[in-house]
Amino acid sequence: MKELEHIYFINRVSFRDWLEKNHNKSFGIWMVFYKKHSDKECIKYNEALEEALCFGWIDSIIKKVDNDRYVRKFTPRINVSKWSDLNKRIVLSLIEEGKMTKAGLQKIDIYLKTGRVDWESKELKKEFHIPDFILKTFAENEPALTNFNNLAGTHKRHYILWITSAKKEETILNRLKESIELLKENRKLGLK
Repeated sequence: MKELEHIYFINRVSFRDWLEKNHNKSFGIWMVFYKKHSDKECIKYNEALEEALCFGWIDSIIKKVDNDRYVRKFTPRINVSKWSDLNKRIVLSLIEEGKMTKAGLQKIDIYLKTGRVDWESKELKKEFHIPDFILKTFAENEPALTNFNNLAGTHKRHYILWITSAKKEETILNRLKESIELLKENRKLGLK
């Protein structure tokens, strides 16, 4: 395999621009970070992680370069079973903010549909929020709401994530309509 390139990004915008052009072409990179004492401006780790997750990428190994710098490996996500609770929370937040890209959402959708990632965690169960417009629409189309409320938490999240991850309002409404039909028949989303 080709040696991964060392790339320095001054901010999250420069990394996002790079990902837009390279997320589906690159096998990964070593991102250069400067330590605080160096006084050299660079992207912050939490910003780099958020942008990576938006495109279905993930961080891993850290290596020291010298006294002022270190590198962190960023690659397209291939290990589907190891999602930290932190990354799950970040992704849900990015979805709510409309920052996830099609590539990032497709990765999540594949993992959820195949059951290869467990989206449940104690913290996510506490933080999970169902948008009011979805609850209202389900309630107007009984037994959709009753059947939805009887689902396990994982299946509820699957429905909500699928509906709310769409970028266009038209797609959200179409997914909401399809969800209602499935719920009226007491079916889980993965069985459509």
